[in-house]
Amino acid sequence: TSCNTRCNTRCITLQQELVFIGAEMEETAIRDALNSCLLTDAEMAGFKQKLQDIVDLAGELRFQVGDRVMCKCDIWRAGEIIDTEYREETWTQDVPTAPYQVRLDNGEGLIYVPYDDDNFVRQIFD
Repeated sequence: TSCNTRCNTRCITLQQELVFIGAEMEETAIRDALNSCLLTDAEMAGFKQKLQDIVDLAGELRFQVGDRVMCKCDIWRAGEIIDTEYREETWTQDVPTAPYQVRLDNGEGLIYVPYDDDNFVRQIFD
């Protein structure tokens, strides 16, 4: 999976913490105000649908299985497209597919490309 490649050597859970320092602060009011900023399940579903709509409008994929490409990891790395419309087994159906799965050269592992865009994947000229 993508977690075990050189492009992403650690699987970590990201979290943020806010620390408020002061006297007589109303924790409940602060929590309520911050929680009101979170998306509801319906808003998140709408966001995911809009993201999928953008992906759908993008049209045909630029690369095919077997094409040689450069992928942006920590640095640009060469590889070969081995699958299109890729989905990890752990992804729920509401998560859009990745346009490509790539086998990196030199045994560096498999990755998926999140978007068919030159910022993430480019044609390689061998």
